[in-house]
Amino acid sequence: MLRARWLILLCILLNSGCLLQGTYKKPYVHIPQKWPNKYPIQVKESAYLPDLFWWKQFNSSELDIFIQKALQNNYQIHLAMANIEAAQSQLKQIKLNWLPNLTALAGYSQFPVLGNPGATVIAYPAYIINIFQLYKQQKSAQSVLEASIYAKFSANLVVIAQTAASFFTLIAQNEALDLHNKLLKDYYAYLKLAQSQYHADLIPLDNIAQIQSQIKQIEARIQVTKHNILVSKNALHFLFNENPGNIQVNALFKNINSNKLIPGNLPASVLSARPDIHEAEALLKAAHADVSAVTANLLPAINLGAYLGEGSNIEGSIKLGQAYINGPIIDFPVFAQIGVSNAQYKSMYIKYITAIREALRDVANDLSAYAAYSKQLDNNQAGLVSEKQLCHLAEVRYRHGIDDNINLIRCRIELDKFKLAINQNKLEKLLALVNLYQDLAGGYRGT
Repeated sequence: MLRARWLILLCILLNSGCLLQGTYKKPYVHIPQKWPNKYPIQVKESAYLPDLFWWKQFNSSELDIFIQKALQNNYQIHLAMANIEAAQSQLKQIKLNWLPNLTALAGYSQFPVLGNPGATVIAYPAYIINIFQLYKQQKSAQSVLEASIYAKFSANLVVIAQTAASFFTLIAQNEALDLHNKLLKDYYAYLKLAQSQYHADLIPLDNIAQIQSQIKQIEARIQVTKHNILVSKNALHFLFNENPGNIQVNALFKNINSNKLIPGNLPASVLSARPDIHEAEALLKAAHADVSAVTANLLPAINLGAYLGEGSNIEGSIKLGQAYINGPIIDFPVFAQIGVSNAQYKSMYIKYITAIREALRDVANDLSAYAAYSKQLDNNQAGLVSEKQLCHLAEVRYRHGIDDNINLIRCRIELDKFKLAINQNKLEKLLALVNLYQDLAGGYRGT
């Protein structure tokens, strides 16, 4: 008879479990087999992106040290690690709910079923569990933990990219400051020669005013460049979780080679490596499990327990066992909670699809930007070679007395401007490269 009752109870639970959602199925999203355009950049064979420590190809020990320091100290990474610990604790709490609990009761009771025990001390072991709900809650917690781990990897990507970008910006601005000072020096030399020509009535006063205006503009740009240097240093200190201050960098921007091969990973390979895509899918899995966990409130729960203790008004021990299932008959708020969970699942579904679309868009844009800045830099460097040849010819003519010194100074000024344009162009190319590797999910496992 007892066995039959337990079989009936088991059948009720199994049939009730059919109310829950089925197993999670990954949503289908069309992924292109290749990138939409052919970019005029050199690529190499595809690589395992998480372990691709791309910054090491610049052979800068300072950059390596800065990235390692940022990965160890940055607050975003520490926050992500704290979130992992919280998710682990939440999962552990849910796992412990599979175990029974023991409660102690002490006091006075006139409960007639126990024979009016009077002063009592009772131990109450109990095992109350909604199997389906707890199982789904555990699945949800596991997915949240998985998402928090990938969120930490995403934080690694951001910190690596920001550190590299700040480093390149700092050394580029250091070089730009030197170039601006050289340009200013040449303009003052130009002004001195122009003033001599003006006093000889060879040029109008307008030429002097124009040169003086250019000098003021250069002096203004020098102040902005100094500000950019300060901002870059403070950005690095912030990434290191330090207060603002000075930072010594010995690397020279001219020694940084910006001509780097790009891994030829296809879209599907990139998406499989990106931690934000895995994080979005893990949160989608958690939302799917949450729907079933809330729906399980409509299912019966098992309640097993016993009262074991002593009473002052009765002889012998208090012994009372219980075994039953309980479930809601009318509980309208549960249906509202189910609606909320379904809406949250839809939200996570949309975010997952959006994350994929954004990833494909960002990488395509990064490839285009890197190709455009590479072509621009190549053209500017070719123009610089031509400008150097012109300056060499101007210097030869000046030495042979064919031309005056003012044309040579003008040529040097144009050469300075070319170098400043190349400085800015090279920085833009390097920043595009940094963004590309970040969106390719390169090197997020750190060093």
